[in-house]
Amino acid sequence: MDSQLKKAVINHQQEKIEEYLKKLETDNSFSLASLIEDLLSLMLMECSLRYGSFHFVKMSLFLRELSQKNYFSRESELEIAGVVVLGLSERHFINLEADSSGYKEKTQIAESYQQFKDNFSPANYKDKLDFLFYNLDQNYKETVNYLHRLFAEYYNPSWNPHYYTGLYCALELYKSEKINDNKVKKMAVIQAVEYFADNVL
Repeated sequence: MDSQLKKAVINHQQEKIEEYLKKLETDNSFSLASLIEDLLSLMLMECSLRYGSFHFVKMSLFLRELSQKNYFSRESELEIAGVVVLGLSERHFINLEADSSGYKEKTQIAESYQQFKDNFSPANYKDKLDFLFYNLDQNYKETVNYLHRLFAEYYNPSWNPHYYTGLYCALELYKSEKINDNKVKKMAVIQAVEYFADNVL
């Protein structure tokens, strides 16, 4: 992605964004699908999940798919690009970096829900991300079930539904073949767990 566009979006520089969008009108190489692909990592940096970050990502992926199938005219793609980029610029961002230590060699696969709980919880998630991602990669279906059960244990009627749906959407993105960047997928899961922990604990 154009680094100047990224800076303009993060810093809410509407004039520079509009200049960029204006240049797209004469850019014969422009593709809505490619633009959305380049913006995905930035979309997932958006930190206020309560304002619909994952809904924004899902809709963008849907629009990317339609673009790949040539559903839109060039004029429509330019209009949609404006909506996506300007909409993204209205959000607030935080910087996240993946832990460079990677997976630990002796990380184990949880063989039961209790074993999963003994190793991972919203309270200790920052220290147990290697365990979580190892289990998601090696035993995705069961690990997703464990996470849903774990989050449900904290439920009370005053919950904002996004505490739970944020996790669901992040886990769907994690297994999605539409996103190739593993850092982006991990970022989505980390944000969902962090959002839950910050608001429920």
